[in-house]
Amino acid sequence: MQTIDAKIGVSILGAISAVANPAIASAAEAVDTTAPRVVGGLTFLLTLVGFIRFLVATGRPRIEQTNYTFVDVNEAGTSSVEELVGNYLSSRQYLPHEREMSRVVVFRGRTQPSVAVGAFLVFCAAGGLYALGLAAKVLLPGNSDWWYGLVLLSPLMWLYYWNTNQREEEFRFRVDPIPPEGKAILYVKGPRDEIEAMESALKLVRNRPAD
Repeated sequence: MQTIDAKIGVSILGAISAVANPAIASAAEAVDTTAPRVVGGLTFLLTLVGFIRFLVATGRPRIEQTNYTFVDVNEAGTSSVEELVGNYLSSRQYLPHEREMSRVVVFRGRTQPSVAVGAFLVFCAAGGLYALGLAAKVLLPGNSDWWYGLVLLSPLMWLYYWNTNQREEEFRFRVDPIPPEGKAILYVKGPRDEIEAMESALKLVRNRPAD
């Protein structure tokens, strides 16, 4: 009798185990697939947000200010420094606008986009869109390769950059003489690309920021 009861008990346990194991396996499988999807979803969102911020930043004006030291310049010679910078700005299609009471000279002109920067931004946009396509393929149903077609939208980055970077900009500068030392300090404020181009053309070296 005990043997029969034992066999019945084993059969019941076997039946319970047979029913429970698929449920446990399916639950484990759900956990295994959910975690990668959550991580992938967060990666997708972060990539999308970063890409949008990147697009917006390319259209914003990048204003910078810095200063340079000219040696062997007396107080009367500051006009030669002003003339040097003014002639350079005129060659870049900037026009003199006004001279403020604080001896600040103001030039205005239209900035011209850079072909090299535009090409670089298209390359970056293609990489970002490829990453978005890869994330969409993994996360969204269908597992379609059509998501990689987003890369074909990267040339639109060129149009966005070219249109948003043709705008009127101000370039301000002031020359302060230091007679006892025979020096003059040139302070400039304007578009970063224009300042860098001026440094290259006039062979200027920036002063290091004070500690």
